[in-house]
Amino acid sequence: MSDPAIASRLEYVGGSMFDAVPPADVYIMKHIIHDWDDERCIRLLRNCHRSMQGDGRVICVDTVLPPMGDASSATAKLLDLHMMVLIPGKERTQAQWQALYQAAGLQIRSITPIQDNFGTSIIEGVK
Repeated sequence: MSDPAIASRLEYVGGSMFDAVPPADVYIMKHIIHDWDDERCIRLLRNCHRSMQGDGRVICVDTVLPPMGDASSATAKLLDLHMMVLIPGKERTQAQWQALYQAAGLQIRSITPIQDNFGTSIIEGVK
């Protein structure tokens, strides 16, 4: 980290995100949720909810698949197959993201597509 003012505000904490996360006002996870099944994702998001301070937020940067039956976004769907075959994860539709956040006690505030080839979006949730 080249900026000492920023580096001084960071803290690195070891542990399992499925057991607990340190208190924070914002949790940012990029390509983390798609690595895990729903049960583990809900556990992680609940841990964020439980440790969240003030008007905290959870921000996930991950693929949002088009609704089931929509034949677009072939690249994102191939990534979904890859995740299901190699690890216990999967890509999710907007409805599936909403269900995950809701099960963890969070509400999606916004979903902002970033216009890449994989359907990546910024999914912001609040208490």
